[in-house]
Parts: sequence; structure tokens; C-alpha cells
Amino acid sequence: ELKPGLKLLGTGEYCNNQILKYGKNAYGFQGHIELSCDLFYNWIKEDEDLNRLDISQLEKDYKKVREKYESNGKRIIKNFLHVYVSKVK
Repeated sequence: ELKPGLKLLGTGEYCNNQILKYGKNAYGFQGHIELSCDLFYNWIKEDEDLNRLDISQLEKDYKKVREKYESNGKRIIKNFLHVYVSKVK
């Protein structure tokens, strides 16, 4: 259940409340819509917790969702910027 003033704009498979709006100008994003292939491999290289996991399995899992994940992330960012710019004008 959302607090008064919050509007749910996006949901996810594992976490329902992914994108929220509060009032007129405040937005919240849960997750990493900015994830790219380069960022994925940087995380694997630098994150101690990820390094404890099976890297080959992480790569397999990422490859399964990469195209759709990156496409959706770009679309969300593009749409958010479009809405933001239209409000600023």
C-alpha cells in the first residue's frame, strides 16, 4: 500500500514498486535502469559480493535479459526526460 501522495508509475517482477511519483515534481526509481554491458562488467570486476558468485552464471543470466533490459531502461529514461523537459518549458 502506498502512502498518500505517492503514485505508482512502474512495477517489476520481483519488486512491485519500481517507479514512483510524489507530488508534482519528485520521482523515485528502484533498480538500475542505467545498466549496460560495460557497467555490468565493471560491477563484476569491482564488487566484492558479486565476485563471490559464479561469474559464468551471472554472465549467462545477464545475456538472457540484456537486450530487453537495456531497451526498457533507455525507453524509461527517454520518456522521463521527455516529461521533465515538457514541464520545464
